[in-house]
Amino acid sequence: MYTRYGKDLARGLGGDGIPVNVLTVPEGERAKGWPQLTDLCERLVAAGVTKDSVIAALGGGMVSNVVGLAAGLIYRGVRFVEIPTTMLNLTDGTLSNKQAINGALGKNQFGMYHAPLFIWADVAYLRGEPPRQHRSAIAEAVKNGLVHDAAWFERLERLLTPGLEAVREDLLGFCHEVVRSKLGILALDPGERQAGIILEYGHTVGHAVEFLTGGRLLHGEAVGIGMCAAARVAMKLGIAAPKCWSVSSTSCATASAARCGCRTS
Repeated sequence: MYTRYGKDLARGLGGDGIPVNVLTVPEGERAKGWPQLTDLCERLVAAGVTKDSVIAALGGGMVSNVVGLAAGLIYRGVRFVEIPTTMLNLTDGTLSNKQAINGALGKNQFGMYHAPLFIWADVAYLRGEPPRQHRSAIAEAVKNGLVHDAAWFERLERLLTPGLEAVREDLLGFCHEVVRSKLGILALDPGERQAGIILEYGHTVGHAVEFLTGGRLLHGEAVGIGMCAAARVAMKLGIAAPKCWSVSSTSCATASAARCGCRTS
């Protein structure tokens, strides 16, 4: 990530007279824990971070989480900026202000709310992402429609019917719509304590699947499986009618979650 995007960013900031210290962190779900967080905090302090510093998190959701949590802990809070480089982080992860790491027994067990100064979201970073990463992000977009906006769900279903081509041809328009779909929910409950808790749909089982597979499944893939599991539970409880159970949970997560039919509304 540093070679691909970070060098140009650091060079641009330095060219404008802004002192820049570059620190890199390992990527991947397995690196999202206490050792990485402790190491980053110590390296930031050794690099001279102060209360007047601004820490920029350039990368996907794991990088944003670890860097955001470090920024919240150092000196009881240092300003930071998020620069998402994945569709999932741009359209979902950066919006909730939640920073967290995994514990030995589960995902996102330790964290805090620490909002960035701002989010620099540029879809140019997404153009090199493989289709699998985009499908992962789309699973979260499906969730927003399932829990809040049936019209958005139906539009997303029509958009995805031919495949990913329409999304990849208009990344800016698509990402803008996904961001709006989540912000509409967060506006009701930014702390996700009451109405906003619906955003956790599919995440109970999804987080367990993601944690137990050690990150081999992407977040959106695991959440897609979690949504199918939640829909099955809802059907068993009699609060949702069966729609389509011929599609496996894995197919729902990794192929086209919008076609699964595991909807509760």
